[in-house]
Amino acid sequence: MPTTGGASLSVYGDSVVSGWTDWSWASNINFANTSPVYSGSKSIAWSTTAGYGGIYLHTYTNIDTTPYTYLSFAAQGTAANQQYEVVLYNTSDQELIRVPLANYGGNLSIGSWRVYNIPLSALGAAGLPIQGISIEDTSRAVEPTLYLDSIALTEGRATSSL
Repeated sequence: MPTTGGASLSVYGDSVVSGWTDWSWASNINFANTSPVYSGSKSIAWSTTAGYGGIYLHTYTNIDTTPYTYLSFAAQGTAANQQYEVVLYNTSDQELIRVPLANYGGNLSIGSWRVYNIPLSALGAAGLPIQGISIEDTSRAVEPTLYLDSIALTEGRATSSL
């Protein structure tokens, strides 16, 4: 995923980047989904198995967010009214600030990719070390598949490569 700035730290791009692990809950996840794909040859296909399910990528390394401005990723919905929040976790595995995904790029597109750029300042993580990134269902229901791709911390805004 091209960005308008230079620095970028990939978390997922065709696979979960080495050093990151899956701490998701109440979910079915395919980290090697082959269709649809935003960039490269694979994406994440994620659905919840219970209300408030979440996809959570965790690292034991303290990630310094100082060089970065955004959490950027591409997402594609499969049904109307899919609603999610995004949250980062500090080095004590505590939530920072939850933000509705729709506030930073609009509602999910069904059948096409939308790029989301969420300022780290909005997530309460600007200049702070983090160890986790999650996207969580807010509907209190089992959610159909959400596709995710090109998850990264970026210096500039990610732009569409399609």
